[in-house]
Amino acid sequence: MQWCLPFYDNEMRHPNILAFACWLGSIAVAQAQTPWIHWEAGFYNDTGKAVVSVQADWAADGIPQSYHYWKENLEAIVTWRAGDVLTTENNALVYETASVSNEPIQIELRLSHRLGGGPIQWVESQGPTIDGRISTSALDGAVCELEVFLNETKLTDQEQRHLTNGEPGSGEWDRVRLTVKPVGVTLKKGTRVELQIAGAPIARSTHEIPCNSNPLPSIVVLDGIRQFSFWTTDTRFDQCQVQSDGSNPLVSSEHHVLRQDNHARVDLFLGQNATVPSFEFVNLLMEADGFTNLQPTVVLNFQQFEVQPMKHLLAGSWNRLPSHPAGTRPASRPLWESSLAFADKSDIHDLGPILDLEKGIFVAKHMNERRILSGAVRQETASHPAIWKQREAQPIRLSHLEGEALGSDNRFDIDVVGYEVVDGIELPTLWQSKETGWKPTYLPTKRLAVGGRAFDINNAGLICGYTEILHGGVPNQVPCLWKRDAGSTYRCQMLPLPGTVIHAVAVAINRRGVIVGWFTDEDSIGRACYWEPGVDGGPYQFVDLEMLGIARGINDLDQIVGGTDIDAYLWQSGNRIDLSQIPGAPLKSRALSISHLGEVMVLTDKGTRQMLVPKTTFTLTR
Repeated sequence: MQWCLPFYDNEMRHPNILAFACWLGSIAVAQAQTPWIHWEAGFYNDTGKAVVSVQADWAADGIPQSYHYWKENLEAIVTWRAGDVLTTENNALVYETASVSNEPIQIELRLSHRLGGGPIQWVESQGPTIDGRISTSALDGAVCELEVFLNETKLTDQEQRHLTNGEPGSGEWDRVRLTVKPVGVTLKKGTRVELQIAGAPIARSTHEIPCNSNPLPSIVVLDGIRQFSFWTTDTRFDQCQVQSDGSNPLVSSEHHVLRQDNHARVDLFLGQNATVPSFEFVNLLMEADGFTNLQPTVVLNFQQFEVQPMKHLLAGSWNRLPSHPAGTRPASRPLWESSLAFADKSDIHDLGPILDLEKGIFVAKHMNERRILSGAVRQETASHPAIWKQREAQPIRLSHLEGEALGSDNRFDIDVVGYEVVDGIELPTLWQSKETGWKPTYLPTKRLAVGGRAFDINNAGLICGYTEILHGGVPNQVPCLWKRDAGSTYRCQMLPLPGTVIHAVAVAINRRGVIVGWFTDEDSIGRACYWEPGVDGGPYQFVDLEMLGIARGINDLDQIVGGTDIDAYLWQSGNRIDLSQIPGAPLKSRALSISHLGEVMVLTDKGTRQMLVPKTTFTLTR
């Protein structure tokens, strides 16, 4: 059955902006018990050690997922005998001997994340040997013995063949070791061992993967010079080059690296006649400790915007299979999804987009990467926190009390944040799904606090928002970070501020823990700011963006958007860009949020919401 609801923007509620919001119940989605792990297509290496990019399947329980780049950086470090060849083929990792040998083949695989749920789908080894094959069982007349270790547990022949029901022992793993031992034979050239695995990433591994970034940023080009510059964090590399499959490939043999604490600025210099397409992927070839790794990234020019109305966003992003136009994404690269704020959470008068219900309305404040809407169900004068999952006919109320759900994380079992009204006071609230339903947790506040709101939460469970504290009988807004302690109990941490500040609010947080918001001092004029997490868990640092208005959104590439109610700006790599000066953007708008591909959600002065998509191609000057 196909469910459809009318969609309206709250400022322009009339039928001519009606757009279908049809759930995917009418679309067949490939279901999978656990997402397949796909190795980087076309990988080839004979050095004896490499880092291989890995991505999950499009569908995991019907929910599109990609575990590379900005989300989880799922990668594998593989070591083997130098000279033999490691390749990828049909989503399997393939090891092939380059010469005859009497020595055992040994392959060790370590993942950057621990996986769960039937990790090894199959291990197959095949000839040529004396009889043209390698068998894993002596009963089959084996000429080789195959040993498989998951972590430190050796698997039996039966377990090697039938591992789809899960790993024996622990429910997670991040290390595989294979050894093929000849039994009185010589392994011929071209002997192959293939490995295919599955399992959803459930936690970051303790293994240190060279060249792994957290995350690797997009490369942003603002003019026609032949130099790419970007900032990145927690990145280890000795060499860095740019590669592309275009007819005029990007070539860089020269690079500069400037390191500051856990940040690094990378300058890449391109070859002659290099054509740089916007909204297309390039590869950064990174080397560290003798390992090599191709990291996909994207070029964002911000020289021209294509406007996508809000109705197209819901029809094309909330309710769709993950697909893309031919030629816009190279093969084997993931389709990147993003979380987006639909409303100005710092403005209580901005309801956000509205979906009509049989009784009442649903106001949408936020959409996460799994396309789950956070907001509220409104009936008459009452407003109750609620979420709305794709393909569901109705929203889910989180509480019988009044309040709003203002954001959520992006995990399989999401946590939602916002506020509930208790005895007339707004309390910052975390909702978590339990067997008995959604359970609220009122986030702790400091002494003299008289309420507050939680605006955003990341996958690490860090929550940002504000509390109101009485000072001289007057409530002042104080920016807060809520963080779990060793016992998983949330504690309230006030974010640092200059001594002249009267009010401040933390509005949004990204995967790395960078928080954006605003503050006012004695002149009562709002100014945009952000808070940078300290090195190795150190205290947060306050940064004034030196701009009137509010920093409302930040993506996982540390790109910030905000400004006043009619002036929209983008901050990146230390630069501020006036979005109204880019062709295609409205002259007056309010920037609400930014996606991982640089798409900016704005509220125009006409009361409509639009997505500004950077889309242009230019040729670098010589």
